[in-house]
Amino acid sequence: MSVKKKKISILEESTRLKGTVSFDDKMIINGSFEGSITGDTLIIGEYGVVIADIKAGNVVIGGRFSGELRTVKDTLVLHSGICEGKVVCRNIVVEPGGVLNAEVIRLSIKDSG
Repeated sequence: MSVKKKKISILEESTRLKGTVSFDDKMIINGSFEGSITGDTLIIGEYGVVIADIKAGNVVIGGRFSGELRTVKDTLVLHSGICEGKVVCRNIVVEPGGVLNAEVIRLSIKDSG
């Protein structure tokens, strides 16, 4: 039996990127990114700044996000996170201290599949 290794891509604090990013498994952004992102699990770290259109399975926002976000599973805004723009998701949780200043559209289970 083989075990599938999870791939993690990391954009470090000192890195700034503009463009289109597509990834499998997990991506962590601690730097700044502007553009569009497509992937499975995206984590915006406490020092991350993202201005983008995002399509992902799950998104965790610990830094600052602005733009349009579409998740087919879960969106989590941590206590250090700021989310602005438009969010389309099945589930969303905002921890105490987290900021959600967005239009939110909740998908039904049949819409998110």
